[in-house]
Amino acid sequence: LNETYYCVRFDAETHDTVKFSVMVPDTIKDKSGKVTKIGQKPHEFTFFNTFPPTASRSTHQFVQSILQGTRIAFPSIVFLSKKVTKLDVIQGFYPPEQFEPVMKYFGSGSWETTKYEDYQKSFKSELSVQPTKKQ
Repeated sequence: LNETYYCVRFDAETHDTVKFSVMVPDTIKDKSGKVTKIGQKPHEFTFFNTFPPTASRSTHQFVQSILQGTRIAFPSIVFLSKKVTKLDVIQGFYPPEQFEPVMKYFGSGSWETTKYEDYQKSFKSELSVQPTKKQ
């Protein structure tokens, strides 16, 4: 997991300030209005929990932002591209045999060329199957 992903566990109710920096295109505009890309520069986003610390079930701005477009549910796993584009949000608990193909789909870069349904049809698990113990 750590070879392919940068995993971050985040407390959705924290009152800490979160700074998130991404690289964005750096451009210049000439006199005619033509825009030319000259490289990249960092752009920093700052997120807060706007609720008072005594508020129960307060959701941090970062969580609201990263889960925008989906319902806020926990746990949630957000897959981001190297360019920090949100690829997908997986919500809820999944056993390893269900989570493995999703993790490898995004980790291998297959999402760039293959629909998940097609990827899943040809997926071969690398998990060793453990027999269920009877009690």
